[in-house]
Amino acid sequence: MAQQKGDSPGYDWERGALPSNAGPSGPAGAVDHPRMADHPGTAGHPGTAERPLPGAAGPYGIPDLRGSSGPTGAGGLDPQDERPSRGIPPWAIVAIVALQVVALVGSVGLIVGGALRLLDQDAEPAAAPATRSGPPEEAVPDKSPGVVTDAQGEELADGTGGFDDPAVIGEHTLSWTTWTAGTISVSALDVDLDASLPGAQGADAVEDGYRLVEVAYQVVYDGPGQLAPVEELWISGESHRAYYQDIAQGLLPDPMQEVRPLGSGQSAEFHSLLLLPDDELDGLRLGVETYSGEILYFDPR
Repeated sequence: MAQQKGDSPGYDWERGALPSNAGPSGPAGAVDHPRMADHPGTAGHPGTAERPLPGAAGPYGIPDLRGSSGPTGAGGLDPQDERPSRGIPPWAIVAIVALQVVALVGSVGLIVGGALRLLDQDAEPAAAPATRSGPPEEAVPDKSPGVVTDAQGEELADGTGGFDDPAVIGEHTLSWTTWTAGTISVSALDVDLDASLPGAQGADAVEDGYRLVEVAYQVVYDGPGQLAPVEELWISGESHRAYYQDIAQGLLPDPMQEVRPLGSGQSAEFHSLLLLPDDELDGLRLGVETYSGEILYFDPR
């Protein structure tokens, strides 16, 4: 049967809430309800004092818990317990400054070290002759002077073959001892002081102010095994001011590089090609050199 208005003493139908002092026998905020008299843990039952209801009830009997989270309500935080946030401590500022100083010093050290290294590299060529380490002197064979013979095969010991007293084309022969313990002999057969490339007009093949010099050589090998002239022989041109390499490879059909290995007593002919300024022709020498010998020279005129 529905309960009529006014049947339950202590319920405020206008406010919709129980009064905070509902009963003298219970704690503040509790009420003895007739239907809850026999329910364990409710008002009027033993143990009710140990389980008080929360603060004043709100509308429709819903407990008002707003006081529990406020600054002074039950379970609320005391404003005195709240501590203000701290700023950066002094030791942290000192540590940051110290790290920046260390980073700055390290950067300066790297820059200075790089500059010193560059200076050392620039100065290295000048100091290289005094500090460079190379093979022992005994590992580098001494270059022995070559032998110059005349047309009759007689050895000349009067300085013929030097730069100031070159050998004569078609008359003298230059020879040395090779790495195979044999002997290689070189003779200049002919020279063309105004040569042109095969299949090209001379005036169009060479730039104005320069000329091509073509030389025919003969090489003879005597000794054990075989010897390819390209393994032992260097052909060049030389003046008081410059050194000119043989450029016949790829331009002439029979350069020295194409000569096959020679056995004892075999010979071969090849051509050399030099490109030089016109004004260098008067002081030009034709150089012939082997690994174990000094440079000997022919006069091209």
